[in-house]
Amino acid sequence: MKRLFSILLLMSLLLSLFGCKDTEETAETDMNTLPALPALGAYDLYAGFDRKNITPREPIELGGYSNAANRVSQAIQDELFVTSIALTDAQGNTVIFMNWDGVRSYPLQQETVRMTLAQETGVDANNIYIGATHSHSCPDMNETSEALERYKAYVVEQAIASAIEALQDRRPANMSAGTIEAEGLNFVRHYATTLDDGTVTYFGDNFNTAVYNDTTTHASEADPTMFMLYFEMAEGKPMCLINWRAHPHFTGGTSQYNVSSDWVGAFRDAFEYQTGVDMLYFNGAAGNINEKSRLSKENQTTDYKVHGKLLADYAISLLNTNLEAVQVDQIQTKQTIFQGRVNHAQDHLYAQASEVWNIWRATGDSEAVAQAGKPYGIRSRFHASAIMSNMKRDSNQPRELNAILLGKDVSLVTAPNELFDTNSVWLETNAPTKYTLTLGYTNGHYGYIPSALAWEYTCYETDITYLEQGTAEQYQECFLEMIEAMHAQ
Repeated sequence: MKRLFSILLLMSLLLSLFGCKDTEETAETDMNTLPALPALGAYDLYAGFDRKNITPREPIELGGYSNAANRVSQAIQDELFVTSIALTDAQGNTVIFMNWDGVRSYPLQQETVRMTLAQETGVDANNIYIGATHSHSCPDMNETSEALERYKAYVVEQAIASAIEALQDRRPANMSAGTIEAEGLNFVRHYATTLDDGTVTYFGDNFNTAVYNDTTTHASEADPTMFMLYFEMAEGKPMCLINWRAHPHFTGGTSQYNVSSDWVGAFRDAFEYQTGVDMLYFNGAAGNINEKSRLSKENQTTDYKVHGKLLADYAISLLNTNLEAVQVDQIQTKQTIFQGRVNHAQDHLYAQASEVWNIWRATGDSEAVAQAGKPYGIRSRFHASAIMSNMKRDSNQPRELNAILLGKDVSLVTAPNELFDTNSVWLETNAPTKYTLTLGYTNGHYGYIPSALAWEYTCYETDITYLEQGTAEQYQECFLEMIEAMHAQ
């Protein structure tokens, strides 16, 4: 514990020296005093909410695109935030759901947050779930620079303060749940095309090698289901947790140098402004899902703020028409440390990928990179970077999988990966709970977990996944076993 306090003290000193500040002052929270909870009365559980600003205040490396874009921020397009919801049942069982505007939830930062909160509040570290929205225009905390080290310390401090204040904010509440189909706003980024000889070929969003023609369709339809858990409070503002699935990268093109929360921030702002309900958003199984289609024949938005407003319209309709009361007599949690087997399919290309990457660094010429990589099947600088990044993985690949049961009707699962939507649909179909939410990018981030179908053809995700074929189906079964075991109690 002394070591943890030393880390936090060092973080505070760095912040004071280098001036990475919130738009307001960095929050000061007394971790040792949580107020006594009032009687529940006619309510089922306690719920609390908080949000803190985590916008960087200096130029900083941005994430996304296998770290191949070499982007350093030039301006703030949208503010970034960390948001927390704390839930406690009548028996005192507590869970904290936290999400920050970021590319990933990195193990070092999220473990520091979880361990500090556990020590200072008594909440089990295993019951703290930290995710990321996966915006591709946020600082890349997997990299190292002076600016990023200052920023990491800042995010950790604000995340701890947000969770503490969510705990302090807990009030009696009842929960409702519901879904709506947010049609036409997310798309499977894998495709099927009929070639001139009549054969059908399947492919993914594949390092600049996709073949499109007027026969091209999506390989499957994206699941458009939006979930909402709504908390009606005995007093004060209501709150909700929303779970949907799509990559946020409207603002994250390789020529985009602005910090942005992408459509997630626009969605949150529009929803909260129109309803007065505080919202915590969790991205779902978005490994194969983009927020826009590459097929010109499909109607789609081209502006992230318009896209966020359309999502907010769906969420408001859900709030007003599709919710039903759900009793939460108990909160149960279960965790499995999944021991995955490493995918070694790309190991033999590491030397060639390094060569291709060095050509890009020296010339900045995409065509020269494509020609250099062609003999090896390395299709772009992004592909080369992904292969190199993949080689950094440990041979030991444990993954933390969690399941949370809220009463008998609502379950949530967390994965430190980008699952495919077919995997979460399978779980929703087979789980004994009426509502089953999949929270991706949570408690770590270890890349894609492709579905069985994706392994049948070449695609970006199978090229660079850390874990071998069949892992997605093993995840499914593990999640189902945990939910069923708790539900049976």
